[in-house]
Amino acid sequence: MGSIGYVRTGSLLIGGGTLGHAIAARNSRRIEFYLPAAIAVALFVLAIALPHGR
Repeated sequence: MGSIGYVRTGSLLIGGGTLGHAIAARNSRRIEFYLPAAIAVALFVLAIALPHGR
């Protein structure tokens, strides 16, 4: 199953959506941009780095 597993795909989609939301809010206050962006990057890295995403 590898990189197309349900958990990895879900994490990548959630990370991408969160990053999209953070980019849309980048003109507002600092915490509304950096916190969701950091969470999105962390989810993306974890989804890629996990050896068994099931």
